[in-house]
Amino acid sequence: MPQSQSQIAKRARVRAKTGGRCAYCGFPIPVDPFRWRMNPANPACGKSEANLVPACVSCHRRKIGKDATQFRDYIKERITRRLDESERELMSVSAPWSLIGSPFLTALDSTAQALQHTTVEFYFDEVINAAMRLES
Repeated sequence: MPQSQSQIAKRARVRAKTGGRCAYCGFPIPVDPFRWRMNPANPACGKSEANLVPACVSCHRRKIGKDATQFRDYIKERITRRLDESERELMSVSAPWSLIGSPFLTALDSTAQALQHTTVEFYFDEVINAAMRLES
């Protein structure tokens, strides 16, 4: 379906908010309107232009229906789950060779512990912080 001139202009303004990058992962957003989405930063605040940010298709699919805090928690949970899966796989692979307690497992464990005390930061956090530093 063709877009009106006002829709094209709105998409351009939303895309420009983050310099043509996904607001979440920072991946470059193509100009092609069918290769990226306008995503409400906070679903409760509606689809006003002020609440829209550009999102790559991958981040859009993962974030849909979540506010930024929920999306941060979702990412952290997914990483933790992957680390747990990796640890179980390493345990099963290393058991026959008595490699339990190997540096790989120690590294995974310390990464999982560090993740619990880490804040997930999105690309737009970096953009906002840079703009605030310029203003002061």
